Amino acid sequence: MSGHRSTHAYEAWAEERVAEMNAAIESLSAAARNLEAEAKAKGDHLIIELKEGRERFRSAVAAQAEAGRAAWKSVAPELESQ
Repeated sequence: MSGHRSTHAYEAWAEERVAEMNAAIESLSAAARNLEAEAKAKGDHLIIELKEGRERFRSAVAAQAEAGRAAWKSVAPELESQ
């Protein structure tokens, strides 16, 4: 019967190790989910900043284009008369 007891002890030990592994895996999985959420939040924020930068650029280009058109209109009559 001592063989049966040692087998039982080994099985109990193995089950404890598996339980520890399961706990570690769950803990790491939870941490990974948090990291994924943080990365998504940072990515979303970056996209917002990029869109805002794009709109500032578009506005600046439009303003420069309008200024260029206005400048051209003011000098066009003079240039045409030459």
